[in-house]
Amino acid sequence: VAPTREAAQAFVAKHDDYRLSVPEVGLLQAFPEDWKFTGATYMQLGQIGNAVPPALGYAVASSVASVLAR
Repeated sequence: VAPTREAAQAFVAKHDDYRLSVPEVGLLQAFPEDWKFTGATYMQLGQIGNAVPPALGYAVASSVASVLAR
């Protein structure tokens, strides 16, 4: 994470040949290291981008359950 937009742009400019791989993006979204994605790369990235991280899903579900239990 860069402290400013300019710093982020400078990083991209210096490293424009590097892109995160599907497994790396999956790890950032809390998928297990051995998770298997299917389909073309753009479809795999879509699956990851549309996913809800497990910890967030748990927190939301716990909050909803707590409210409903009242």
